[in-house]
Amino acid sequence: MSKTIKIDTDEFFNELENQRHNPRILVLITNSLLEMLVDILILKRLKNKKLILSNKQIYSYSLKLVLLNEKEVIPDKLFIQFEVFRNLRNKAAHQVSFIIKEIDLKNLPKMLRIPEKFFESCKYIINYSVSKYYDDFEGFFVKPS
Repeated sequence: MSKTIKIDTDEFFNELENQRHNPRILVLITNSLLEMLVDILILKRLKNKKLILSNKQIYSYSLKLVLLNEKEVIPDKLFIQFEVFRNLRNKAAHQVSFIIKEIDLKNLPKMLRIPEKFFESCKYIINYSVSKYYDDFEGFFVKPS
């Protein structure tokens, strides 16, 4: 599994920057990385990692987050923030008209509850998550060759 999860940070942040004015795409890009980070935490921290990572129908992203929170790998505050992004991802994927409202961001830190500055919220959750679990993520981030 560790050989299959490789994250090109330059590519990721360039794509995020290119889409900074498109909230739907920002949500999808940010969640793609958050889901990879969750999978890495499962790989590194849970004993039934192979079962959890091999069966995506039973172990959805939502369930993976709950498992990591229950095992206290992800603290409640960060779990709630991941849930904000997960809920936005579901809205972005299933609603024809997608607008981020302040109420959608109510569980983020106060400085990140401004829909017009959603790009900053995306950068924050990623940077915070990566720095919090830096040791777990070592070796999964690659620079372009």
